[in-house]
Amino acid sequence: MAPKKAVASEEAPPSPPPPAVEHKCGELKLPSGSVYVGEYRTVDGVKEYHGKGTLAQGCEFLEGEWNEGDLLHGRYAFQSGASYEGQFYHNAFHGQGIYTWPEGKTYEGTFANGAMDGWGRLTLKTLPQAAQMSTFEGVFTQGAYDSNYDRQQSLQGDFEESYTSTWGGSALQALQRINDALTQGQPIDGFLLPNPPAEGEGADEPHPQGDHSTAVFAPPYPTQESLRADGVAALCSSPEEEREIHVLRAKDDATHTSASQIRAKQFVGCGQVVEISVPSKNTHVALANCNTRRPLPDVAEWRVVSFFCEMPEQAAGAPKKKK
Repeated sequence: MAPKKAVASEEAPPSPPPPAVEHKCGELKLPSGSVYVGEYRTVDGVKEYHGKGTLAQGCEFLEGEWNEGDLLHGRYAFQSGASYEGQFYHNAFHGQGIYTWPEGKTYEGTFANGAMDGWGRLTLKTLPQAAQMSTFEGVFTQGAYDSNYDRQQSLQGDFEESYTSTWGGSALQALQRINDALTQGQPIDGFLLPNPPAEGEGADEPHPQGDHSTAVFAPPYPTQESLRADGVAALCSSPEEEREIHVLRAKDDATHTSASQIRAKQFVGCGQVVEISVPSKNTHVALANCNTRRPLPDVAEWRVVSFFCEMPEQAAGAPKKKK
């Protein structure tokens, strides 16, 4: 019987080279007549706004912090005298912001896809001759405010239910990823915040994530050594009826966290703190969303900011030690 011919092994195709990225600063003139002045970058020769800069067209301009061509946070000044300052998403008003009309009327609160949408406060004169401004606070939908008491109460209830469900679920998913990592013996550095150096140990050096974390929640922060894996597992595996998920409505709503450490406004996405606990096992954890750019739960950057576990090891399902 003739021997089988050896089959040549197919080599995997080489990986494409990484794109050539260059960071620059200067002036870009667009075919539309707009002019961008500030930081930008080229990716394989294609220019995109990236960093701090101003885009102007005629009497209107956009200024702020850009990322890969999209404005993250900044100010839009209109020719009419109106202006918006706050968060953007895909270059539309999205997140927390303040819109000011030329006549002085203002809206401060949540925007979605360019319109007032979510919790906010509208301040205006109800009559041209009125001496004082009137304020309407509550839930806006697609740019409109319903002042009918019953309908507004219903809108507020729906908003709070949707918000707490979405952000609480996002935090619980993050905790599950932490549990999976601990179970597999993997580090969880990505879910922790670095504590600032002690006095006399490089205290003058900048905090490695100062703009990213201390603006949301003040140190000290838990370490991986202080997180009991059995406690985290208990928080994830306990039945829903035993687990409590508390999405903070305001700083003073904290029950397992020090309110004085919370630096970010609550119920606006960015900086949101969520407490998860199992009272029967005297175990709780708090996570904070440290993404201060995007108020979206699917891009939340959850970090453990508080942890407590007074659960006996045996209650966590630890195997009994042999005598």
